[in-house]
Amino acid sequence: MNEFTLQITLKFDDNADFTLSTERIVSAEPETIYLRTLTNQFQKLVQEDLQSKAEMAQHIAYLVNKTANCYCDEE
Repeated sequence: MNEFTLQITLKFDDNADFTLSTERIVSAEPETIYLRTLTNQFQKLVQEDLQSKAEMAQHIAYLVNKTANCYCDEE
């Protein structure tokens, strides 16, 4: 039986910038070219999709924070 695990790590620093990484772990001996290609493409697809969603979430959080802390009478 072959097992494929995709470990996803999302780290934030003090400036609210983030780093997203994925690591594929395959327990197959021997790992076939088909399985390697499939898992690599899946990892790439997930990485790109999550990266864009995380960037959007970061931008939304910035806008919410800016709106919540707005002092409109100063402008």
